[in-house]
Amino acid sequence: MVNSDAGYEVLQAAGYSLVHNVLGFEPPTSQNWASSLSPMYHSMPVHEDSTQSYPEPELPLEAYEGTYSDPGYGAFTLCSPMSTSNYCWGVLTTFATVLTHNDTPGLYAAWPRVWTSHLQIIPVEGNKFDLQAFTIFPEGYGKDKAPFVARIDGGYRYSGEFIVKGGKVQGLAFPDGLDAESLPNADRDRPLEETAIVYFERV
Repeated sequence: MVNSDAGYEVLQAAGYSLVHNVLGFEPPTSQNWASSLSPMYHSMPVHEDSTQSYPEPELPLEAYEGTYSDPGYGAFTLCSPMSTSNYCWGVLTTFATVLTHNDTPGLYAAWPRVWTSHLQIIPVEGNKFDLQAFTIFPEGYGKDKAPFVARIDGGYRYSGEFIVKGGKVQGLAFPDGLDAESLPNADRDRPLEETAIVYFERV
């Protein structure tokens, strides 16, 4: 029952129910539980429209491949669906367990951190992309081996933009940072790579 994207909520609801029973309180209805719990994880959306169109980035996705580094966040290596390296094969194979053929093609990376395992960077317009971070369980968890994905921050998308000069990608900037609670960056007078709260330089 808890080997799923929303398993955390099930455990939390069960815990509160036990507390109510021990203290002799009347347990809340299931409807109240649903409204009181804040989702921590969300499943990947399942798209049914196989004819949908996708945003076109300014450059081919392969042009954005490579390793990007930020002093505070470390480094990650982006792979396009056409990547053939051993590293990218592993990344793409993991994503293949949870993505459908209708999901927007993008860039993918392993991002082993406390709350995440992978990143997906999705084209929006031109050199603007959205980043999503989540943990993928390609072999399920526990006895249930069905793959699933857990999204962090409620599936929040962080707006980013690749810095391109002379047709070459220089880096990836996140003007407002990588925090769902951060305030917008009002400094727009200088180059984005200088003013962005988070800037990953291509190395």
